[in-house]
This record gives sequence, C-alpha cells and structure tokens, in this order.
Amino acid sequence: METITFEIENGVALPTLNRPEVLNSINTKLIAEVRAAVAEVAKNADARALVITGAGCGFCAGADLAAQEQREEGMTIGQGVALAADIVIASHSASFVQVFGPRLGLIPDLGCT
Repeated sequence: METITFEIENGVALPTLNRPEVLNSINTKLIAEVRAAVAEVAKNADARALVITGAGCGFCAGADLAAQEQREEGMTIGQGVALAADIVIASHSASFVQVFGPRLGLIPDLGCT
C-alpha cells in the first residue's frame, strides 16, 4: 500500500492515512486502499474494532483538489469520513469544518446530518 499503512494488533485494525505532505487529502488511490483495508477487517475474525487515523499533524483535509485523476473521474468534493462512524473520538483542539454547506446551501458531508 502506498497511501496508507495498515496493521491489526490486539483486536484493533489500524489503517493510517499516510499522505502527511498534503494533510492526508483524499485521492482515488487512497480511497481504493482504505476500501481494501476495510474489506480485510470485515473478513478477519481477530479484528474487533476499526480505528482510522492520519499521519502527521492532521487527520484528513478532504478531497485532494490538485489530483488530476479526480477531475477526470468526476470525484465529488465532499467526502467526509471523520464523522461517518459509530463513535468519533477527537482531541479538544480538533475542529470539524463544513466548508461547502453553510454558505452555499449544500447538503452536509457524510456523517454530519
């Protein structure tokens, strides 16, 4: 895997978004690798929990707007993964920003409704 690291230890599956140079922004390669990791968790009886984290100083900046393949494939901008979970744990200094919704009247990203 190129854009994430992945391990399962003591029943916890830990995929780590690993593109810190672009604040772990999402491109098509990262999406494919996260899907593969989640599929591995689904078939692994030893994995009882899934914790997604990010390398570097930020979890995920959202879509990589500079990625050429996203423009060619029509990838959507709002791809919120931070709140699309049963439980979300964040530090006191973490912030969740709805960039596109409040001023433009768009539907909130995944997990924010």
